[in-house]
Amino acid sequence: MSARVLVALVCVASFCRHVDCGITIRPDAANIVRMEFVSDASPSLAPLELLSENSELLFRREDQDVVVFNVSDVATTIAASVKVAGMLKIMDNGELMVHRNTPFSLFSLDTMDGVNQWDRADRSTCGSTDVFLGKLARGSVSRLYKNLPPHRHVKITARIHYFDRWTGESVYLKAGNNIVWARSHNWCPTMTTLTCREFGVNVCGASQPDRLSVLVDVTIPHCTPTLNLVFGSTLTESNADIVSWGIDDVTVHLQQ
Repeated sequence: MSARVLVALVCVASFCRHVDCGITIRPDAANIVRMEFVSDASPSLAPLELLSENSELLFRREDQDVVVFNVSDVATTIAASVKVAGMLKIMDNGELMVHRNTPFSLFSLDTMDGVNQWDRADRSTCGSTDVFLGKLARGSVSRLYKNLPPHRHVKITARIHYFDRWTGESVYLKAGNNIVWARSHNWCPTMTTLTCREFGVNVCGASQPDRLSVLVDVTIPHCTPTLNLVFGSTLTESNADIVSWGIDDVTVHLQQ
């Protein structure tokens, strides 16, 4: 028994009223319907038909099955190779969706060596000539990115440095009003501080070992032309000579 094949362009409104579109192929119980794909470059080539038959979704040319999908359940199997310019997904309801992904592109790279774009101008070095934003203690630092081109996602990366007497406090990253990343640090989680001092690496500052270049790598949905990033800490100490942190190499990538 043949069944109808419904082929439709599905567009779903999501964050910021952006619309994600994909092609959905959904079999239902009705009469058979064929959809033909014809190549303008090779007009002599027989059309490729799309139809469903006996709980299978078929691509057929001149009565020869090219690709067969078993659509009897969600665990769809493919009996031939399929090339998709995007992402091929089997949805929970058994639908087959093709969605095109675009790569991320670099919008901004801040190595903290140039003109200051943040609301604090603190700059330091530690054990090398590499400049970072800090040293900071209690509080936060922010930057507003403007004139972002159209996009759907933002990827943010950075390096975080922890200096001296951290006892479980955290550095966090906020995008807008939302915390999207956080990492705590304890300079000596063991019972004896002697062991921590002996095997830890104290690069600069007070006598406690430091932790350098902790990676921040987070991707979030975002589509507005401005992006406000806030790096902050949960430290209660205001003296950066006792405990502090810094940030470096902040990047913003956009995906259309």
